[in-house]
Amino acid sequence: MPLSVCASYGKYKRAAMFNTIHHCEVSKNKHMLDTHIVHPGRKMLLPYPIKMPSSTLDEMANSAVDVSKLICLHSLKKSFKGPGVYNEEPRCMAVDFSLTFTDNRFTPKLIEAQAFPSLFHLSLKLESLYNNEKNSILFGRTISERKALLRHWLLGVHHDSQVVMLDKAVLSQMSSMDFILATRDVVPRSLHDIYTHADKVWITSRSGNKEVKRIYNRVIYDTLSEDERKHFDTILALPDIEWVCHPSDYYRYNKAILPYISHPTNPKTWKISNGAPKDVENWVLKPKEGFSGDGLCLHPSKKDIESSSDDTHLLQERVEYTQCIKTPLHNEALSGEFRVMLIRTEQCGWVPICNLVRCAQYGGVSEAIRRQLPGEGATIAVPE
Repeated sequence: MPLSVCASYGKYKRAAMFNTIHHCEVSKNKHMLDTHIVHPGRKMLLPYPIKMPSSTLDEMANSAVDVSKLICLHSLKKSFKGPGVYNEEPRCMAVDFSLTFTDNRFTPKLIEAQAFPSLFHLSLKLESLYNNEKNSILFGRTISERKALLRHWLLGVHHDSQVVMLDKAVLSQMSSMDFILATRDVVPRSLHDIYTHADKVWITSRSGNKEVKRIYNRVIYDTLSEDERKHFDTILALPDIEWVCHPSDYYRYNKAILPYISHPTNPKTWKISNGAPKDVENWVLKPKEGFSGDGLCLHPSKKDIESSSDDTHLLQERVEYTQCIKTPLHNEALSGEFRVMLIRTEQCGWVPICNLVRCAQYGGVSEAIRRQLPGEGATIAVPE
């Protein structure tokens, strides 16, 4: 797809389009989603993929690998409040880029990065539905190869009945779609469904009590109540439990590191201790430990900045999103963010497994997911 000259369009820019599908295919795809994903969160999913050149997809994947490597050179060890010290590098990363065009070319900008498992299984399910399971190639690997890598990464040397996908409350959130789709690989469980005995972790099942050897963690420590923390701390203190993703990774490797890494996609950052910048309208205020837009202030005032600190927030240069996604559900082109989901393996290092695209008419994409105006929502990107 040739990239055209960007023309000014309000606070966004308009450029060459990433296409989706013809309007007549929307109803068919909606029916397909309703059949394969029976869940309240289904309403946030768009009934089509975004089509992008393979070179564009590979560019963002390669940048995500580079960013993940750079982030691993730093560690925010003081941020995690749980017990114990975990010194291994993170085993997964979610890296978000804006879909942006500058000076006639595609120039993705790094928006966020966090060592926390994103919606791997949901993304792969959408890819199998939209892009022909047998022939789907993304990031240089077939979907079968990427599924096999993900499964081995999840299980290690253990049987799938001994590996638990853990969250505070599995079925009480929109992302529980991912837990349901993960049941072929792991056992989804809420924190209150597991217990400790004789320095081991156990779950109950129809066939009796089973020992848990390995935990695929989706628990965010700060969201737990006092009693839940005590229970989780007991699990964290056990020496023989293997962690696919340790709870401390969420706090040790995140956007708070971005001011310390140098990469062409990384926007400038500003220390809050330096005071509010003169061009405050060109900056956004982000909490260091927020994720997926939580706590983001798109239009911070000097008062907002002065009431924050370097310990809790950072100022990031405002990114000019480009309206570049053509959709059959809205007359105007939409802006969007592209998430690369990666795992780290001993054999291959950092491996891009899948992606997620979130589309918005205006404002932040996290707001759009909640707002859900025509054309807004989440989907995946596939090679055109």
